[in-house]
Amino acid sequence: MKLLLCQNGQAFLDRYESLLLPHEPLYTLILGNARANLQTTACPSCFFGAVHAENAQSPLLLFGHMAPFRLLLHSFTADAALVKQAAALLCQYILENQIDIAGVLASEPLASAFLSCDREHTYRRGHGMDIMELRRVKESPLAPGQMRQAEPADIALLTSWLRAFNQEAVGSELAPEKALTKAKEKLPHTYIYEDTKRQPVCMAIFTRFLTHGTSMAGVYTSPEKRGNGYCRSLIQEMCKLRLAAGDKYLSLFVDKANPISNHTYKKVGFQILEDSIEYDRP
Repeated sequence: MKLLLCQNGQAFLDRYESLLLPHEPLYTLILGNARANLQTTACPSCFFGAVHAENAQSPLLLFGHMAPFRLLLHSFTADAALVKQAAALLCQYILENQIDIAGVLASEPLASAFLSCDREHTYRRGHGMDIMELRRVKESPLAPGQMRQAEPADIALLTSWLRAFNQEAVGSELAPEKALTKAKEKLPHTYIYEDTKRQPVCMAIFTRFLTHGTSMAGVYTSPEKRGNGYCRSLIQEMCKLRLAAGDKYLSLFVDKANPISNHTYKKVGFQILEDSIEYDRP
């Protein structure tokens, strides 16, 4: 068994993109991170690669690390023993090179295999996430109001909503200056739903534009406006927008502990593809 470290994101894509694209919604994070680092030379804070069985072209395990985010892991074998061996080899590489990772994001079996090999650190289990995909919209009557693209005049509101979203979804404070920066960066890809009084009630963001589809995140509704169908209407209209533009699918991650969101996305047409678990080093 051997570990192959790619020179940069482009080298990773050259070798493995064709393997990932047929099931792109499952791999939006690692593909997006690789594309964001096409020419970034592999280093402790940013690297991509794979673990292969000797003389095998297909990988047993793909991995990607882009600090400060969690290490991403994907397995490509159903053999639990091989998964554990591959995870152990990667874990050994990370420990020997004293690479500081924030945590791990992977399917439960793969995350467990990796964590069982790391005897130098403790990990705290975080959110269980469902990876969801939509390829066809289930249309329902829209809530009274309309969707529109966010504008510069919305920045203060979006900053406030991003902070509230982070508190609810992650359970931690997002500094005002970081929220402001994110609101400005994501403005061209942020959409808002307004009620009949033209008051913004919810938002969502297109976060990654990939080869065949687009991922979404940052779905947030003002607490006092929840339960009125605004979020469903916004997601429905945003999905129709991207599908009409030629996308094959929309994808998103949703917290397993949030059945309301799960139900909302399913009503629009999203289906669960796979689950993943967050594990963080305290």
